[in-house]
Amino acid sequence: MVKKLDLDLKVLDGLEEPVVKQARRWMGRARRMADDATHSARTALREKHLRIGVTGLSQAGKTIFMTSMIKNLEAYVRGADTLPAFTRNGKSGAIQRIEIKPIPSEDIPYFPYDEIHRRLASGREAWPERTTDVAGVNLVLHPKSSLSGRLNVEIFDYPGEWLVDRTMLDPDLTYVTWSQQILDRLSPYSELEEWIAFQDYLTSLDWNSSAGVEEAAREAHRRYKALLFACRDKVGLRFLQPGRFLCPGPRGELPMHWFAPTLVTEVPDRPTADSLYRTMERRFDAYVRNVRDFFERYFGRIDRQIVLVDVLAALSEGKVVYNDTRDAVNEIAATFEPQGWLGRLLSWSSVPKATFVATKADYLHQDEIGNMVVQLGVMVAGGLDSMLERRFTEKPRAVAALWCSRDDSLDGRPGVAFRNVRTGGQTLFRFGQIPGEVPSDEFWTRDGGIFTMPRMEPPRLDPDSESGMPHRGLDAVLFDVLGDQL
Repeated sequence: MVKKLDLDLKVLDGLEEPVVKQARRWMGRARRMADDATHSARTALREKHLRIGVTGLSQAGKTIFMTSMIKNLEAYVRGADTLPAFTRNGKSGAIQRIEIKPIPSEDIPYFPYDEIHRRLASGREAWPERTTDVAGVNLVLHPKSSLSGRLNVEIFDYPGEWLVDRTMLDPDLTYVTWSQQILDRLSPYSELEEWIAFQDYLTSLDWNSSAGVEEAAREAHRRYKALLFACRDKVGLRFLQPGRFLCPGPRGELPMHWFAPTLVTEVPDRPTADSLYRTMERRFDAYVRNVRDFFERYFGRIDRQIVLVDVLAALSEGKVVYNDTRDAVNEIAATFEPQGWLGRLLSWSSVPKATFVATKADYLHQDEIGNMVVQLGVMVAGGLDSMLERRFTEKPRAVAALWCSRDDSLDGRPGVAFRNVRTGGQTLFRFGQIPGEVPSDEFWTRDGGIFTMPRMEPPRLDPDSESGMPHRGLDAVLFDVLGDQL
């Protein structure tokens, strides 16, 4: 706290009048500055700020997660018992009032949580569409205690496709090395017609030529983008770069997007600036700079990061999708390690704490949720012990942000029951074995065959959201990121 300036002006007696006047003016300005500093310090003590990023691979459930967070906080403040973890940890009634505002930056779209909730409450075909742009909301939490200042919680959401671009910020990554990584990662899908068309076109190109460069670059980009969509929609892959090729955002496709991986394994000898190779390389570099600017702008000052992982989808869709998801999550997790290359690159004083969350836990009976948390640790860091030892994360969690099922049994074993979107009737479902390690080949042939998980119908929701949204485990995640601030 800055002490108010208190000076005795009697020492000025006897000095020449102009000197006295000038000294008095200086002392007056000094007092005002001290008063302003005191006010600022007191205001800072009354007001705290917390920035939270909610992210995850595509279809991990970010939109429902954020909507449930907001609606259950609203209901909790009104007195509903929607956040039992706060009560268990001695924070019952800690929040007296909540205000929900746009992010204090006029170019960040407002996260439409009310609209999403109304749609969920309207019927069974109510699940939100894919996220296509960054959005945010500012929750102003007024604590019950007069000793605590109000807490401004800014929460950001952005497309899962963009998350995988985070690994492109490695300062050692070049256009050539990135291309080799991409082609190696996608080579198992060489039977796809889109792969064949892309590969045939790449082999026909003269990378040192400056003739017809623009047409060649655009066509290579078009064929590569078609391959990415095929890998996503036909195979189920999620670790697909560049992410903005799949989801360009509201600005649409930009000239910096018009590149594709190269078959060149070494930088050509003195290529001209207008050659196809240099054109593609420049656009790759421009794309990476744009990604860096995005993360610096929206996430350079993030305090907490929530990373959502759809563990069950990865296991249900077979070995190829599981390995792809595990590789993506593992590489993304490494960027949150203390003193990692991304933290140094973005000049963060410290990498934000990350909480990894397995979503869609309502597909499992309560007795089996612990198995999903163990598998999450395997996917993130090779195991729970390693995950905690590396100290880049809070305790992993499992969540159903909108709980659509009830615990039941199937053939005498734990299962769940819910209304099925496709049939409109009740479905009894048991996911099956969840391994506590990276699944072996035997697992995939015996127990882990590819299957499509049934789609749940949302439960009946109160349109006025007085009682919040039914969830499983969301309160524990919220307490992890907010509890120490209240």
